[in-house]
Amino acid sequence: VLLYDRIRILATLLVLIGHFTSLSMNEDNLFRALSTQEDLWMPRALELVRQFVYAFHMPLFVMLSGALFACSKATFSKKFIAHRAKRLLLPFLIVATFAMIPVRFLIGYYPDSRSALTIVLDILLCRDINYLWYLPMLFCVTVIFGFLRYKTQLLKKHSIVMLCIFA
Repeated sequence: VLLYDRIRILATLLVLIGHFTSLSMNEDNLFRALSTQEDLWMPRALELVRQFVYAFHMPLFVMLSGALFACSKATFSKKFIAHRAKRLLLPFLIVATFAMIPVRFLIGYYPDSRSALTIVLDILLCRDINYLWYLPMLFCVTVIFGFLRYKTQLLKKHSIVMLCIFA
């Protein structure tokens, strides 16, 4: 489990670096102005870092979660699903409701023609959730793997192969 903790720390740092490079390149006017200069190495270096990190950072988190789940003794039940929903879907709903939607209104993200019901449905149905996509996705993957482990011995016998196929 110590190895998994170290991988998680490294993956978290890589996500921070990846998001930082994306924000630097996409939203900073000074950086955009400088990136037009051909003799500067920084824009190219940041783009290479961003491409490297984005090539694997989220699949790494999914595989890490799957590996920890495969090692756990969790049993598939209503209590298991409720616990996962509380840990994954509740934060998703709270952040979407109290942070994402209000901020989007403040910055003018939503056109005037969109109704509040459409906005809420887009969030709940995961059609417009940007960075929050990871939480409902991880919930669904965990429930699917929990069900597979409950109904079959597939994950016990071939867990690494199954994780690679699903990844």
